[in-house]
Amino acid sequence: MIVLFTNPLITNDQKKLFKKNYTNYVQTYRTNFLNSLTTPVNTLSTIQQEYVYNIDRLNFVVSGSSIGYDGKLNKQNIAIIYTLTGTTEDVNGTPTNTLTSLRNDYLSIGGSNNSFLSGLTNANLYNTTGYKPKTPGTWTAPSGLFLYTSFNEYRQREYTLMSRALLQKDLKEGFINALVRGLNQATTNAVKFFYDTSDTSLRVQWTLSNNEGKTLLADYKTSDAAKPYIKYTPSFGTTQKRITVFAEELAPPNDKKQTLQNIYSNKNNNGDKTPYNFKRKFL
Repeated sequence: MIVLFTNPLITNDQKKLFKKNYTNYVQTYRTNFLNSLTTPVNTLSTIQQEYVYNIDRLNFVVSGSSIGYDGKLNKQNIAIIYTLTGTTEDVNGTPTNTLTSLRNDYLSIGGSNNSFLSGLTNANLYNTTGYKPKTPGTWTAPSGLFLYTSFNEYRQREYTLMSRALLQKDLKEGFINALVRGLNQATTNAVKFFYDTSDTSLRVQWTLSNNEGKTLLADYKTSDAAKPYIKYTPSFGTTQKRITVFAEELAPPNDKKQTLQNIYSNKNNNGDKTPYNFKRKFL
């Protein structure tokens, strides 16, 4: 709790009651907050797994130099390997090999993907040291006349949660009402002044910080660095199909068979790399 009670009319009993109200709210809010994260986290995990799976499959398809590969596992879990060769298609008047263009476009997307985090870093939207497992990352308090200097990890997390309660209209009223329950008028005024009604209240300060973040994101979306992610058009366009020819490889190399089995069993042979991560390397 970070309210500064300077009014001499505010008794110690009132301060204790405020502390009790605040503690009760945080305990309830923490549970609701964690519950609200369940669906987004599960959705993100599903997207991440599909993302990695597709990269693995495309890496396999474009892994050859002049040919490509594809395949499946039969009912006995044995890898069936196909070789792929491109065909020549007319793309805006230029003869283009379908497999070569697929590989080039894929590598182009991979290059953009590899520079994604650096682009966010340059736009002040990503802190490379901002996340550590089980440890809160770098956190910056709002600017202005903000009287909060306790930057230990627990205060950081608590204060970030409270900022959400103040910025969301459907949460703010319940938050303030919970804090002032049973308080006298002097204490109620102090609480509301600190959290909501003054020009330097936490709500005002967090609104300013939130708007600064929105501006950074808006500027990034219109920058050259973001264009590959906002709208990407392959060399083939969006309607023309890439036609390839495939044939079963009767004596496939063991490394190709093993790679295919790893893909479909969600295993990974990249040493310390886990199979589900956004740092998957493009070929």
